[in-house]
Amino acid sequence: MTVTAQNNQAVDTCECRHACRCHFLGTVVDASTNEPLPFATIKVINPEKLTLADEHGHFAITNLWERLIELEVTYTGYKPFHTPPLQQ
Repeated sequence: MTVTAQNNQAVDTCECRHACRCHFLGTVVDASTNEPLPFATIKVINPEKLTLADEHGHFAITNLWERLIELEVTYTGYKPFHTPPLQQ
């Protein structure tokens, strides 16, 4: 399992908007087949926020204030996927 940004590149940053509020958009896909993983669970570790991917594996996390975030992605039948700290 992997998480990709909108432009299909590995996630390493998010887009910040004015001041500090950030929005993170991405897609959860199978690392081997590149097929989307619908309804995967995406969790921001600190502060704890939770969202689900849609039927195409797309997700959005909004109103982030932290400068470093870590994501944990879970999907039935896959090992949990943890991102390294992502600097905003």
